[in-house]
Amino acid sequence: MVERAFLSIPIALLTPVIYWLVYLAAMQLNFPVWLRTALLGAVAGGGFALTMRVIAGATTLRPKS
Repeated sequence: MVERAFLSIPIALLTPVIYWLVYLAAMQLNFPVWLRTALLGAVAGGGFALTMRVIAGATTLRPKS
């Protein structure tokens, strides 16, 4: 189960890449500042939440069957 914690590493490393791609796309499309902020907040929050969910799933105690 602990091996699943290693899945959080690529997710955590991929989040900044997606963040910058969204940022560059928003800049190119001349999105208003409030929309850019909302999009980037959603990307950062989603990456963080996904990372925490993977870690929590990897450390959850499950009964042996």
